[in-house]
Amino acid sequence: MTDQQLDQLSTLLRALTNPTRLRVILLLQVGELPVNQICQRLDVERTHISHMLAKLTALGLVEARRAGKQLFYSAVDATLINPDLIKRLSQPPLVEATTNSVQRSQPHSIVP
Repeated sequence: MTDQQLDQLSTLLRALTNPTRLRVILLLQVGELPVNQICQRLDVERTHISHMLAKLTALGLVEARRAGKQLFYSAVDATLINPDLIKRLSQPPLVEATTNSVQRSQPHSIVP
C-alpha cells in the first residue's frame, strides 16, 4: 500500500470508531431511509445525525437521494461491515485484549 492509501484507510477506520456513525452505517446497509426515520430508529437528534451523515457522505460510505423535500440515505457498500466481522470482533479474546490494553495504559497512582 502507498502512503496515500494508508492515510485514506486510517481516515476511514477513525470514522468507524464513532459508535453513532457505525450504527448509521449498519442501519443503512439494510436499506435506504429518510433522515427522520434514521433519527427515530437510533433515537438521536436530527442535528447530530445530519452531522454524522455529512461525514459519512464525504468519506464515500453513504449516498443521498432527494425526493421532494426529503433526503434519503443509503450505504454505498452493503457489505462494508458484515455480521461475521461484528461477531468476530465481539468474541472474548479480542474484547479481553482490548480491555486489558486500555487498563494497562491508564496512569497508575503512586502512593508513598
